Order: sequence, then structure tokens, then C-alpha cells
Amino acid sequence: MSYVDSLSECARITNFTTAQSYFANTPTARGASWRTDERPLIDTRNGRRLHHYRMRQNIVDGVVSYDVILYRTVMARFYAPDADGVECRLYMGDSRQTSTQFMHSVLRTGPISYEDGRIVPIYPRKFLVDHNEDFSLELYVKGDTIDFERSKHTPHFIRRSNKADRMARADTLKHLDNFLLMAQMRLPEYEANVQLSERYGSAFGGDPVSRSDTVSMQRLLSNNPDADAVNAFFDLGQSVFNVLASKRAFEQEDMVLASRYSYRSGVVSSYEMLKNKVTADDFKKSLINKIKQALNLNVRSDKIEIPQFVVEKDYPRTAIVL
Repeated sequence: MSYVDSLSECARITNFTTAQSYFANTPTARGASWRTDERPLIDTRNGRRLHHYRMRQNIVDGVVSYDVILYRTVMARFYAPDADGVECRLYMGDSRQTSTQFMHSVLRTGPISYEDGRIVPIYPRKFLVDHNEDFSLELYVKGDTIDFERSKHTPHFIRRSNKADRMARADTLKHLDNFLLMAQMRLPEYEANVQLSERYGSAFGGDPVSRSDTVSMQRLLSNNPDADAVNAFFDLGQSVFNVLASKRAFEQEDMVLASRYSYRSGVVSSYEMLKNKVTADDFKKSLINKIKQALNLNVRSDKIEIPQFVVEKDYPRTAIVL
């Protein structure tokens, strides 16, 4: 039985009611691994052998809760609704694919879900310890409505550049103004020597910054840069131009680019066929971005907290810091 197949046979446990019902109607599995307060999440002959898919009943000071467990991680804990019908649900995230699949299949949720236009994240870093178990999301739910004022999740942040970061970038780029200008003056040379390639132009293609690029750029910033560092800078300009032109050629249907595979060869389209030519401004912007990468100038020193359960349109899709 594969992992995905076994997940499809798991019980769906989404709240206290489903957990309580499943626990009450599922017999205890036999075997040394199983405790009397545990139940298999797959109630079949083979499923009862899979101790890593299980749920557990907890009774602490007369308070009942149910845990949904994957291996040694309590992925969710459900408490009985209070007198007002409000249920506390606790979740713990895990970035591994198996855990994410388990969350989707068994708990019917995921690392990021959307409720009433707001983000409900289940991060892999804890903020809460409840009876010796770690959790990253604490939800209070009545019916299908989340009480966002009472609920809480692991704090999340985004990095932003401060004034010192921006000044450092500006000072470095100012030092390279003359080299940038000379690189722009070499555009006819770059056009004549351009390499239009799938390796540069495809969706995830490009020419990454190398260690030698970084070393050459650092030498270029000295008061007396050597000839090798200057030549390396202009070679970097050719690399930037190759990528820019290849990206545009890749999007133009009648253009043929050099194959990324050495065993395939053929006639490659010329730069003159490119309808959307690379301008001096386009080139300068891309070259500056490459310089920032080489010298690690994209520093964001400030760590700014994002509101809890932020509205969907204000949630950054990348660079979340926990």
C-alpha cells in the first residue's frame, strides 16, 4: 500500500464531533504498539498495522480532547465545545510533503487556507505548548465561523530594507556609475555577440551569479581596480544581455533558440529577428540587479511583523519569516 493510497483510506477528522464519533465507533487495534486510548485512522485489517496513522483520546482534569497524529507529531487537537458552542482547535504544521498531504486528506486543511477573505496559516514553528505538545495555530470556532479576535497563530514577519541598507546600495552603485555607462556603450558589441539560448530564455532559465563574479565585483570597488576585474565586469554585461534577449526570443513564436541539449543542433534565429529589442534602460536595470546579487546588496535588515490572520490581498506570497 503506497503512502497516497493509504491516505485515501484514512478517516476524515475535522472537528471534535467527527473525532468523538470516530473514536467511539472504532475498536481498539490489537498489537503491542497500540494503547487503549488510541484508534487507527484506517479501520481495515492492513490499516490497523499502521500505527503512524492514529488518533488519541485525552482526558485531563475531566476535559476531553482528541489528537490526530502522524508518526510522533500531533497534527491537530480538538476540544469539546464550551457552553456557548465555541470549539478550540489546535494545529501544528510541518513543511514535509508527507505531512502536507496528511493535512489535506485527513484534516481537510493545508499550510495556508482562506476563510472569510483572511489567511489562516498553519506554520511549522510552534508558538503554543498545550499539555506537552507543540502547536502553531489556535482556532476558536463556532459552527463554521472563526473568531479571529480570540484565535492566534505563530507570529509571522517580512524583511524590509531600512535607511542604512538603501544608503549602502546607493553608495555602491554610485561607485560603479562610470562602469555602468561604459557597459551601456558596449550594447552594439553585446548585440553582435549575443547567444540566444533555451538555457537562458526558458521559464526558470538564466545565468546565475558565480563566486568569481562576486570576487571580481569586489575588486572593481577598490580604488585601483585591475584589468581582469574590469574585463570580468564587461563579461557580466554580456551575460545579462544574453539572458534578456533570450527571454524575449523565447516568448516570440517565430524565434528559434539554441537547444539546452548538446546533442541537438540547428539554425538559431538572429537577434535582428527579435521584435522587442533590448534597450539601454532595460539593460542597465538588469545589470544593476545582477550587481546587487553578486555583492549581496539586497539586504533587508528590518523584520516587520504582519498582522494575525491578515487579509488575503495583503499577504506576501514569498519571503515570510517566522
